Amino acid sequence: ALIREIANELGLNLELTNVAFDGLLGALQLGQIDVAIAALSITPERAALVDFTNVYYVGQDAIVAEPRSSIVVTTVDELAQYRVGVQRGSAYETWLRATLVATGEMAAENLFVYTTLPPAMRDLRQRAIDVVIMDSAPAESYVEGGSAKLVAEGLNKQRFAMAVPKGANLLRETINSALSELQAEERVAALTQQYLPLNASQVQPLPPEVQPAPTTAPLPSCIDGGLYLATGNTADPSIVVPTVLIAGQVFQKEIRVRNSGTCPWDGSYQLAYAGGNTPAAQMNGVAVPVQGSVAPNQEYLFYLNLTAPVNPGLYQATWELRNGQGVSFGERILVSVQVPTAPTPVPTPTPSSQPNIQFSVDRSYIRAGECVNFYWQVENVTAVFFYAQGEQQAGVGGIDQRSRCPTTTTTFELCVIERDNAQVVRQITVGVDNGLAPQIRRFDINPSGTINLRQCVTIAWEVAGQVSYLRIRRNGESLWDGAPLMGSF
Repeated sequence: ALIREIANELGLNLELTNVAFDGLLGALQLGQIDVAIAALSITPERAALVDFTNVYYVGQDAIVAEPRSSIVVTTVDELAQYRVGVQRGSAYETWLRATLVATGEMAAENLFVYTTLPPAMRDLRQRAIDVVIMDSAPAESYVEGGSAKLVAEGLNKQRFAMAVPKGANLLRETINSALSELQAEERVAALTQQYLPLNASQVQPLPPEVQPAPTTAPLPSCIDGGLYLATGNTADPSIVVPTVLIAGQVFQKEIRVRNSGTCPWDGSYQLAYAGGNTPAAQMNGVAVPVQGSVAPNQEYLFYLNLTAPVNPGLYQATWELRNGQGVSFGERILVSVQVPTAPTPVPTPTPSSQPNIQFSVDRSYIRAGECVNFYWQVENVTAVFFYAQGEQQAGVGGIDQRSRCPTTTTTFELCVIERDNAQVVRQITVGVDNGLAPQIRRFDINPSGTINLRQCVTIAWEVAGQVSYLRIRRNGESLWDGAPLMGSF
């Protein structure tokens, strides 16, 4: 919204490009974009690569504890002694991992990572954790509601600004001039209140404009960059015309890109799924590595093998390029698919000569790693076979059931041989969401092995992927319902 206001103020046409966040500075250096604005905070490391405009917003952290807590935090280092809750993927998780966990000041078991804030606040009230770190706006709501106590704020203030290529002084000054006009007219403050849950009193005052001293760290030997060579790619998914596919349809998407950077690509580079509007938007797609090498300015064609979801709806997936270190870069690619609602089938009368076949499954859409149960009842036939398409037929009983755990969207068939040797086949397709299935990265007990009677142990865990609920149990007894994705007990 802000960049649109600035473009209007300057009378310029605006073209938005969806670039991977980690590749924004590289895109500026390569001349792929003119301005970067995407919650970019000013840091000395970034200032070594690009120049920044004046600050347009200051974000502030807040640390809350249980209302009756006596905890007081004045420095970041003091957090190391507490059990700290954060939201997964937030700037605060990244900040604590880099500042305290990676340096060894804080035990990894003291960092509790939640999918959303409400479970963290629940555990705070139950004293399962000591403090929670979040933005100042939601923290103020919890404090005003009496469910939390503010114990610190402003330990990790972030100054957000737009980035421009190094040395682009005229562009930077022009943007600063337009930004000053918008701030004087209070349009920036209005946008802040419109798009953030803040009122005027909660907006932090802008600091004096001081460009940070760049770091003296060595610059990278080359810069990664990638351009998607297709018409109609846009940063606004609302104007993309989706491809209409039937439920469960297998299809291949060609992605042609150009290596617009200065680094050659090898087999460690890949096109990977970055996210979507629903978990099923990944459409069973997996990361595709580069075959061979791709020199700078050379084109390359990726092939994504995808399967349309089985449920009707709009599915929009974002794919991005990643280098050998897993760092994303270049222009992001949108794959949009519309699965229409299937028409209600009109049943056809079953001739009296055909056998009575009942074939069903308990679920037709699952996540990878889950199983389904098939049931059938067939009478007045010679033989019955149950199998997945592509498998060898396996003989089964006329009244029977089977449990199967498909790893991809699969069509299963029940083949019935009638008494006159005629063959009747019934089909059921089970859709499989191969999104980020839950992965248990860590589950430790310390001390492990044999312990003395009444001796205590510490359980530590970390779970990644798409997780909706986590429960810690002991011999079937629940110890922690709705546990965080990372924590200890």
